[in-house]
Amino acid sequence: MGRFSVPELKSFGQRITGGHIRCADYVVNRIRQDLGEIDCLMDVGCGTMTTTKAIAERLPETRIVGCDIHNHSPKSLDYPPNLEYRRIEPYSVASLHLNPDVITLNGVVHHIPHDREEEFMADIHTALKPNGNLLIHEHQLAENRIRRRIEYWQLCFSEFMINRLLERMSSSYNFFTRERLRRLLERNGFGVLNIEDTGHRFVTLPSINTNMALWCEKK
Repeated sequence: MGRFSVPELKSFGQRITGGHIRCADYVVNRIRQDLGEIDCLMDVGCGTMTTTKAIAERLPETRIVGCDIHNHSPKSLDYPPNLEYRRIEPYSVASLHLNPDVITLNGVVHHIPHDREEEFMADIHTALKPNGNLLIHEHQLAENRIRRRIEYWQLCFSEFMINRLLERMSSSYNFFTRERLRRLLERNGFGVLNIEDTGHRFVTLPSINTNMALWCEKK
C-alpha cells in the first residue's frame, strides 16, 4: 500500500465530510442564479483542489483555473478537461491576465497578513474583468469582544494543526468580523451584494464560530 501525502489525506477528509462539495454546489448555484453562463472562474488559494474540481465538474463549459502559492494539489485527482492548475507568487493573480468573470476565495483571506490585506484585495480587484464577481467564504468572528477572543484562539489551533504543523505552510491568521471584512472590500472597489451566514455546512473541522459567504461585484 502506497503512502499518502498530507495534502492527499486532507483532500480525502474534505470529500468525506462533504463540506467542500456543498461549498462547490453553493458557488455553482449562485453563478447560475445571478449570472447564467460564464467563460472563466478562478479559485484563488485552491489548496487541495477539492472544491475547484467539484466546481469544474458542475460547470463543464466554463474554464476553471485553480491557483495557489503552494504546489500542494494532489496529483492523483482525475481533473476534468476544463480544469487547470497554476502555481503563483503571492499577490500576483492579476499578472496571469485571465480576466475571469468570477473569482472565489474559499477560506483564503484569513491567511493574508493584516499589513498586506489591502494589497491582496487590490490584486484581486485588478484581476477580475469589469463588473466581475467575487465570492468569499470565510470564518466569521463574533462582534462580542470576549466571544471573539475565544473563537480566535480556537481557530488558530485548528489552522495550526492542519497547515503549519503538518504541511509546514507559512500561515498568518487574520480572522475577520463581518463588518471588518465588508469595509475591506468596499475600500478596494467592491460592492457587497449579499452576506449570508453559512454556519458550519461548508467546513471540514468542527468549530465554535460560524462562517459567512459574501457575494460582491467589482465597481
